[in-house]
Amino acid sequence: MPQTWVKLSPYTMKLLASMLFFGWAVFGQTLGFAQPNPPIVLRSASQTIQLALEQSPDLRIYRLKRQQAAMEHKLSRSFILPTITGSVGAQKNIHLPVTPVPGEIFGQPGQTIQAQFGQQYNYNAGISIQKNFLDWQAIVKSRVAKIQVEISEGEAGAFKQHLTEQVALYYYTILITQKAATIYAQDVKLADSTLLLIRQKFAQGLVNQLTVNRAKIHANNTRQNKQNNQRLFDQCLYQLKPLLGLSTDALLNIQGKAIPMPPALPALQADKALRVYALKRKQTAMNVKLHKASFTPRLSFYSYFGKQQFSNTDQVSFDNNAWSNYSYVGLNLSVPVFTGLSRLKQLKIAKISHESAQEVWQREQQKTANKDQWLLTNYQHHRTLAKTAHSTFKLTQSNVTLARQQYRQGLIDLPQYFQVFDEYLQAESAYLNVLSKCYSNYATILSRK
Repeated sequence: MPQTWVKLSPYTMKLLASMLFFGWAVFGQTLGFAQPNPPIVLRSASQTIQLALEQSPDLRIYRLKRQQAAMEHKLSRSFILPTITGSVGAQKNIHLPVTPVPGEIFGQPGQTIQAQFGQQYNYNAGISIQKNFLDWQAIVKSRVAKIQVEISEGEAGAFKQHLTEQVALYYYTILITQKAATIYAQDVKLADSTLLLIRQKFAQGLVNQLTVNRAKIHANNTRQNKQNNQRLFDQCLYQLKPLLGLSTDALLNIQGKAIPMPPALPALQADKALRVYALKRKQTAMNVKLHKASFTPRLSFYSYFGKQQFSNTDQVSFDNNAWSNYSYVGLNLSVPVFTGLSRLKQLKIAKISHESAQEVWQREQQKTANKDQWLLTNYQHHRTLAKTAHSTFKLTQSNVTLARQQYRQGLIDLPQYFQVFDEYLQAESAYLNVLSKCYSNYATILSRK
């Protein structure tokens, strides 16, 4: 039987190809063949800090606290508007009150009649309005709530400063460890080549086992330095990720330029944490006013506009004639005369709290001024030391190359070469340590811009 071939149109072919591609994509994702997320590349400290300020989960919490404080401030200003309440009520009088009246009213002179006035059922519906015209306590509470908004903003600013310092510190430490990794790789290569050379001489009987062991120790020390540097790199990378709002499995690639020397005279702005202490001092002063306001009078206006109906049955009539107007307005002035000693004691506690906040603010100002002065001085010291240490490191690095050549030429013996190599390792460690301290101080200065 001959086979029959179906010729497909170009449009049908494109449709089938799209369906096959879509099916393969879904099938691949189902089997776990999905492409991993590309790494996040960071090329500068400012870019890294900006990413942290945008994605930090802790900073989002501070923003929510600020929104909460703003809503509480709006809530505290509700005393400005009147309170309007609509009400509908029904009452059944089980026993009407008895009132003694003279009998002359009922044609019984000389007697007292126990009369009952009223009806068994009464209904009412209306609107009540209340407005405080003079309420110093509510006014001061609103001011306290406003200061709390400023405090939440100040705390967010102080956290941003701390976050910037942490991110900058980890960023520069990663750059330093990357630079150190290149240096340590060269050290390992140099120590291994030296060990190979000494083993060859040991095989020729030119050196003893003690010399071989010493060369092995140098090789092990360089590998240990390289491994410790890698551990520090991994630690900083893992600690940086949550600050940037990234998961632990996110790929992060730091590609900063060669580490430049920080500026000689950086600008140092005021510590943002001081604003929080100043605002808390201001808040405690307002709390004193709040407790004083509890002794002031309160003037309020109240009114009621409604209708009422009386009946001897439980049936409500909606006829206009069945309802009578019932309205009133009034003013109320309440003056606290004696409320015990609790308010007076609360006022004394508020004053003590304000004095304490005042002392804390002044102490923090002095401490911050001393810390800032030492920060700049210490930064200048480490910056100068970093330049000197870098020069020494380059000189000892050159000495190792020269000493290796002289050892090959037989101009110096092996102990002399090891001494030069030890001096190089010490200069290398000193340079990397002082460079790390210099950038640690600079990270703090950078956060204060």
